[in-house]
Amino acid sequence: MNLLSGVNQDFHRPQQAPGAYEWWHFDGTDEKNGYAFSIQFHAGNLFSAYYQDNLKTYWQKTKSPLVDPSIPSGRSGQVPQPNPSVVSPPNPLDYCGVALRVFHKDVMVGEALQEFPAKFLKASDKQGAVLLGPNRFNWDERGDPPSYVLTAQAPLREGKKLLRTRLFFTPLMNEFPNLPQPEIHSTHTWVLAAPLCHVEGTLEWCNAEGDVEKEQSFVGKGYHDHHFGSVPLDRFVKTWH
Repeated sequence: MNLLSGVNQDFHRPQQAPGAYEWWHFDGTDEKNGYAFSIQFHAGNLFSAYYQDNLKTYWQKTKSPLVDPSIPSGRSGQVPQPNPSVVSPPNPLDYCGVALRVFHKDVMVGEALQEFPAKFLKASDKQGAVLLGPNRFNWDERGDPPSYVLTAQAPLREGKKLLRTRLFFTPLMNEFPNLPQPEIHSTHTWVLAAPLCHVEGTLEWCNAEGDVEKEQSFVGKGYHDHHFGSVPLDRFVKTWH
């Protein structure tokens, strides 16, 4: 894989190839109270059943080797290109999403999953900043100290209540060692944006109207990275891992 590091590499790279993806991952642990969380913002959500179904249909109609490796390619060794007037490839940005999970002493106590079409996505190609529905994060260079500011709000899967967060990720590492690069350019890129952070904020469980029923303060350590690629990741999981 290609390796990049630092918050200056955390900007949006729109992916357009069928099966492509991009996601930003945040997680944190408060060892004092036993709470932990993970949050992912997806622009091309590989975990979306709609995306996977449309990809499968597209590959079947185009007789792609990604569906059946025994299908021969053209004389040049390339996969025959479909007629765009007959088959429209799925656009990764039509399948955006946010996943929010909260744990207490290693047991998941809240999960919220949301999916959004492309019109709900706003992402910066200059810095780490994404707005997706009511969820957002951005890198605040002028903060004291400079930090990622993250807010998320989503309905819990098991009922009509909402899970809401407001968190500040302050990087504790400003310098990175030189990361080895592959000899051959990879289709997958890993951005190690902020591998060690101080995290502060709140976790809130709310009713359907947004009134807070339970609030949990959070002070702990956290991690943030960013991934993107142009080829379906599940075809190369062993190599990527």
